[in-house]
Amino acid sequence: MRTIPYAGVVVAMFIAGIFICGQTASDVGAIDPGSIVYDEIVGFLVAMYLLPRDWLWIAAGFAIYRIFDIWKPFPIHYLESHLGLGSGIMTDDVVAGLYTLMVLHLSRVLIRKFSPSD
Repeated sequence: MRTIPYAGVVVAMFIAGIFICGQTASDVGAIDPGSIVYDEIVGFLVAMYLLPRDWLWIAAGFAIYRIFDIWKPFPIHYLESHLGLGSGIMTDDVVAGLYTLMVLHLSRVLIRKFSPSD
């Protein structure tokens, strides 16, 4: 998928997710039920923005994303607990995706810089 449409789809999914996840959490009676995975899908899509479609990048992205999603470094946990139900559920995963995105793109730059050229 091209850059602009990809970003547009992810933004639309994020906005829809605020309502979808908020309503589902309300229906289940939990703040962030583990049965909701829509937010992780959107967060992972954020993490993979503009990266090569290669299984190594996808696997690395998934592993790093899960680390950030579980670890919840600042401000992830704060956002999750201080935003509204749907917004908190979605935003913490998007921020974890942004952290992953930064790590992966920095890795990509370093790999290019330090890999032997032919």
